[in-house]
Amino acid sequence: TTTLEKRKIKFTYSQSRSFLQNSQESNATEPTDFPSIDDIDEPLKPPSPTIEDEEEDDDLKTKVAIRSVHELRRAGANNRSSDEVDDLLSRIGAPGSLASTMRRNALCELADKLQKKEFMNQFRDHASRDNIAKGISTEKDTISGFLLAAAFVIFLSSGPAPHMLHQLTENKVGVWLSNLLTIGEDITAIALQKSSNMPKTTRSSLANVKKALLGMPIWHGYQSLQLSPRTVALQLLSMLVGLLDSQEVEAILDDTTTSISQLRSHFASVESRDSVDYALTICILEAQSSSITSTNETFAEVQQEMSETATFLRSLLQGWPKSHNGIDATLLKLAINTTNNETRAAAIQDRQLLSSLTRCVICGFSTVESAIQTSTFESNTYDELLLILGIMINVLEHSSEARASIEVDEINQLASTWSELERVMEKDDSVETSKLGIAYSYLAIVLGFSFLGHPELPVTNGLLPAIQHFITIYKTVNHKTVELESLVQSLSGRSY
Repeated sequence: TTTLEKRKIKFTYSQSRSFLQNSQESNATEPTDFPSIDDIDEPLKPPSPTIEDEEEDDDLKTKVAIRSVHELRRAGANNRSSDEVDDLLSRIGAPGSLASTMRRNALCELADKLQKKEFMNQFRDHASRDNIAKGISTEKDTISGFLLAAAFVIFLSSGPAPHMLHQLTENKVGVWLSNLLTIGEDITAIALQKSSNMPKTTRSSLANVKKALLGMPIWHGYQSLQLSPRTVALQLLSMLVGLLDSQEVEAILDDTTTSISQLRSHFASVESRDSVDYALTICILEAQSSSITSTNETFAEVQQEMSETATFLRSLLQGWPKSHNGIDATLLKLAINTTNNETRAAAIQDRQLLSSLTRCVICGFSTVESAIQTSTFESNTYDELLLILGIMINVLEHSSEARASIEVDEINQLASTWSELERVMEKDDSVETSKLGIAYSYLAIVLGFSFLGHPELPVTNGLLPAIQHFITIYKTVNHKTVELESLVQSLSGRSY
């Protein structure tokens, strides 16, 4: 054995040597049977670099090596995160015919981990993330359904996810939610039932998910110790109709319309509506009313829908504007959206409701004027006043019976309120008072339609010019004014 074979050559991570160079270095110090350098015409070894060149080269290689180490560590961390999500998704699996403890535990783990920002980002970036929505319409297990809905609520609360939303609609998420909407029992009570077959550790994890959900600021100001599959399904449905495009909203609402209609009827039949389920139902009904869906409802179904909407509206108006609820504006928008045609306006109009609307208009103006004078103006009250005026305009415009049924005394009170408001606006041109301009015009239109139903009454002086002025402004933003122009023409010659 030669000396060359016995020798071991050591390298540092910052050095890179060629086989040729190594051989040459060995040849310089050890005797061999190869010819010497002097015997070779062409030099095999390039000129040796200077000391400075070697130092610069080593520094560069060291930096590259360090950067590579960091990149390797980062890649390793990313791979571990990806493996973690892969493992979780594999344990979640797909819905089956029988309840799976492994699926339940994995869904508990997912809902828990999604509350942590780092995992949320990892899950959001994962390529197989959307697989969790596959086959969702076939989920029959109440516990798994609750946990899955909880995970979606937590995930979508952190930001939009278009591909996930598309996957949900593709897999008929509305069908799945419709099943959950029928289950109003608290999830803790369901988990304790023998038929649920849940071990204590899984029940504990489920309780933590429930607690985390109740602590989220998504419940319209309502506080509760209970949380049902229905409540979580309503919350998720409410979020989806705000995130999806119009066609997808129409599809999901078609799949849930029966369950939502049943909830609407339920809340119309009970005395107390102070619950988050009621608030979320109103949100969904409002979204449904403002969607561009074409409906094939029968006249009887329209009558029932409008009767129940009127029940909700009467309940709201009883304490307004002294009592406020976070859902009031949404309910008023629902009423406006559902009274913008003759059939629906006729279904909602009745003597009691018109009186309540009139009282709220008068009280609303008084409240807003007082607030302006005391510098305590609140936009919420004013915005809701505009919505109440809008409901009156819809009902009076589309229903001749409503125009005829409003009492003369109430018309006189509305006229007095309008005249007083006109005087205030003429005397005070402050920014605060100018805010009343739209409400002033709306009230003029309400009065105009009211007078149209009572031909024996002379029209209040200055009313028609006010309506005409509003028409002029309305035209500048390309709104249709045919109905208002017809109103002015019908009332011409009746001023005093």
